[in-house]
Order: sequence, then C-alpha cells, then structure tokens
Amino acid sequence: MPNVRDLANLRGPDQDWVRAGMLFRGPAPVIASSDLSRLRLRTVIDLRTPTERSLAPLAGGATTILTLVRPMHADAPWLARGQRPVPSQYLANYRELLPQAGTVVVEMLELLAAGGATPVLVCCSAGKDRTGVVCALLLRALGVKLADICRDYALTARILRRVGPDDAGTWSAGLSPAEFAPRVETLAATMRKLLAGVEGNHGQTLGYLGRFGLTARVAAQARLRLMVSQPTRYERNQG
Repeated sequence: MPNVRDLANLRGPDQDWVRAGMLFRGPAPVIASSDLSRLRLRTVIDLRTPTERSLAPLAGGATTILTLVRPMHADAPWLARGQRPVPSQYLANYRELLPQAGTVVVEMLELLAAGGATPVLVCCSAGKDRTGVVCALLLRALGVKLADICRDYALTARILRRVGPDDAGTWSAGLSPAEFAPRVETLAATMRKLLAGVEGNHGQTLGYLGRFGLTARVAAQARLRLMVSQPTRYERNQG
C-alpha cells in the first residue's frame, strides 16, 4: 500500500507519543478491502471530490467501517498537465484549504474524544496535500512537535519518488517523470510555513480550530485517547 502509514512515531510535548495503530494516512484508491481488513480500520475520512470518487471508488471493506465523505477542494490550475508546480503554489493552495480542513479536523477530534472511532484513515487521491493539511492540523491540536509533523509530511515525497507515476495511483496515470516529480514534492519548509502562519495569527492551532467549534474539553479528551506516555517497541523502532 504505497504511502499508507501509521502516525505512531510522532512525539508530543511531554515525552509522550501518538499511539500505534490509531491514526493512518494515505491515498484512497489503493485501499482494497483486504487491506482495510489488515489495518482493522473503524473510520475512513475521504477528502476527495465526487468526480475523484467516481473515477476511483474506495473499495468496500468490513461493514463496521464508517466512511465519512468530506470533500475538500481548492482551485489549482497550475496542476494541469504540462505545468510544473512549485512549492509556493502548494503553500498558497494549503492556505486556501485551511478553512475546509479546520471543519474536518474538529469533527475528527470530536469522534476521537468520544471513543470507538479508531483506527482512523485520512485519505485523498494521492494522500499528500489535502491529507497532509488535515493530518498536520490534527496532530498539532494533539500537541505533536512541529518538527515531527514536518518530517512526516516530507516522508511522502520519499515514498512516492520510489513508487513512480505508474504505480502511485490513478491520479498520476500518464504523467511523465518530469511532470510527476514536482507533484510529489513535500518540502518540510512548506508545512512549517503553513503552521507558523496559523499559529502566528491565532496563538496556537487550538485557537484556530476554536473558530470551527473545537472546545478545550474535546481537545483534552482526544489527546488522552490518542497519546501514550511510554512508546511501544514499534514506536521506538520507527522513531
């Protein structure tokens, strides 16, 4: 499952860690029903538009999986075939996506605080941009260190470069290597600038998410459920 990964190796502020097997991120179309069974998912957050879902439906899994379709979209003509997107365009795109991502993240935190929703998979077509923004806000709300969030974001490029355009998913079918390369770039500095802007304007990410209805009680309860004080062997090996 290229670019599907557990976020268990990320550190919180008080020498705590994101629990293993709780939060996953990745591209939606590659998740076959057998893969869903392996991950034992309870919830899938699908960020794709209706057109994207019609072209590459998410394969069905166990009936216990709750699929929440929460389309996110921002105008990005610079992603058209023949174009060579640059990091500044991605950053502008992420900033445009922030209000949509804020709504999704608050809903996710409420589900996590209530219990029973995990493991959760956040996905979009490539598991890169929309997924990256949502995961970054969610992890920052849990108190995960900025350096670890940016490191995880940068990991996507390393994975997708190894996979190549023919095997990365339907979104990259037919792209030349020259077109594919800038579309999978994930510079840590891009995510750092995005989150720095959010926190510069709102004090902290929790303050920004408060605009979308997040309460301190929900944030604290979600953190209690998602973070663990002693890393498991899996987490130590991944760190």
